[in-house]
Amino acid sequence: MTRPESRITFANNGPWGAYSQREMARWATDEKNGPLWVRVLFAALGRHNSTGHAPFGVGELARILGRTEERLDSVSGALRAAKKRGFIHPASNARCIVLPHHTFQKASRDRPPCRVHRVTWSD
Repeated sequence: MTRPESRITFANNGPWGAYSQREMARWATDEKNGPLWVRVLFAALGRHNSTGHAPFGVGELARILGRTEERLDSVSGALRAAKKRGFIHPASNARCIVLPHHTFQKASRDRPPCRVHRVTWSD
């Protein structure tokens, strides 16, 4: 019997696939893998937990994307562009990127709290 919390379901019970979070994290670091907003998505895919939140330390996302402190505005612009395209939730920021639940899910009983968005989950 499948536990509901370990089952992945999308709209209309559509098909789904899987990806390597380790590989997505690596793709985020490579400047040849597209515009910065695409690499923001890769960073989130490489880090997100079962709640769809991908937490980062202070300045960590900029380091992953290869941006220096002087160019943090480009990271902010990349976050805005990814939000505009609907790839990440509007509440996302450089400390926690949130993936839309209708598109990204991870089967797990573990529901860690988000310190950035002050969200907790209960069973």
